[in-house]
Amino acid sequence: MLFNSNRDFTMNSIFTAILFFMFSFLYYMIRFVEFTPIIFMAFIVYLVGMFLGIHLIFRIRYWLSEDQLTSQMGSFFTSWHYEDMAAIDYSKGLRKKDCDNYLGSTAALKIQFKSDKKKSIRISPEREEEFIQELFKRAPHLSYCSIEEYRAMQMRKEEVAQQEVIVVPHLGKAVKGQDVGSSSSTWL
Repeated sequence: MLFNSNRDFTMNSIFTAILFFMFSFLYYMIRFVEFTPIIFMAFIVYLVGMFLGIHLIFRIRYWLSEDQLTSQMGSFFTSWHYEDMAAIDYSKGLRKKDCDNYLGSTAALKIQFKSDKKKSIRISPEREEEFIQELFKRAPHLSYCSIEEYRAMQMRKEEVAQQEVIVVPHLGKAVKGQDVGSSSSTWL
């Protein structure tokens, strides 16, 4: 089953800025650079690279086949077998250090693997709930945290973080709860 990558405002803004830069540089090369054979070759290489970059950015897809999940970015394909997958969870943000990103959105599904040697992957299919249902048909062993559970965990983390910070008015700055009265806090 085929799923296209989801897009959001943040990623569309980044992609638009990249395209604007690429086309601006292309215009500069055409308009102001005198073409010699070496410059012409560099221009051709840049043009091919530009079209490859555009193809990578705007063609991100995911396939759920019988035995593996396949991701396509432009002309490049990457596959993962279902039996190697351990868990699926929600993830937000542009980049995560422990993950390979195959997405066009800041909100994504994070798929973790059984082996520590494999990095987790982040993907962002358009029809997320349908994707998860189809994935569970093929890999019922996956553990899963629903979007409601994920949001509840995030809200709980924020509540705990807010409770840990105490504002001391006469100091004019926030002090962590565990630091009050310790040698690391400063008093007037």
